[in-house]
Amino acid sequence: RKHKVEVYEEETKALVKKKPIEYKEIFYFCPKSKEEFYPEKVLDQNLIRARDSYKEENGFLTSSEIKEIRNYYNLNQKEFANLFGWGDITVQRYENKCIQDETYDEVIRRAKDDLIFVYEELKKHKDKFTEKRFKEIEVFLKEIIKKRQVQYLKMRELKALYIDYNEPNEFNGIKIDKISVKDLGPIKSFIAKFGIFNLIYSRNEKGKTFFTEFIIRSLFKNISRWSYLRKGGKGKVTISGLEEQTIDFSPSSQKKLEDYWESSEKGLPISMA
Repeated sequence: RKHKVEVYEEETKALVKKKPIEYKEIFYFCPKSKEEFYPEKVLDQNLIRARDSYKEENGFLTSSEIKEIRNYYNLNQKEFANLFGWGDITVQRYENKCIQDETYDEVIRRAKDDLIFVYEELKKHKDKFTEKRFKEIEVFLKEIIKKRQVQYLKMRELKALYIDYNEPNEFNGIKIDKISVKDLGPIKSFIAKFGIFNLIYSRNEKGKTFFTEFIIRSLFKNISRWSYLRKGGKGKVTISGLEEQTIDFSPSSQKKLEDYWESSEKGLPISMA
């Protein structure tokens, strides 16, 4: 007669390559017979868990990590193995019950980040694929290489802009201890209407950090410029080489800013202090 069984996990130890390894083992329990048992699929899962635990402790990619890298390239196990000129079932073994050698691990790990390397491997082992499948993989690789290159260049540009702000200081916000947010409401409302912003903080003599200034990037009639708004204080300042006027941003200034924005032809705030 059929009846439900219970599934449990428990910490256990096993010897993997003559090394004691801890891992979580799955087992089934029958309430009627009061006995534990292990179906074949559960034995396989436990074997993978034990070997993945060994892989983690010894700096190897786990079965799921290998699978994740392979799936990134939309390749099945045989195709991923053929990509590097390996035997057809090599990757299948490493994603299941086998522990990869260090050489194989390094190749798969490199494939995770080095798209050019993967592309070169594809060309090197072109004979392992049909002409149609080779073209499909080649097109896919070229597309993601271009996208990754654009992201890489943007990141390099961003790092170059912040090259003088590597150490913790008030200008990059790393040393901020406490921020007063009493004006957060009107600021959020204002920003939601007008675009992207960055906050600037400063300290008083007692060391307390408080909100003093913010920059808003205004986008109006396809013109992108930086406007500088200051809470308290007057005078002109220069941001990215552009001279702008400052605004006294008191709690009542939000309405002034909104009214001005609606009526202004230029779309840039002026002094309303």
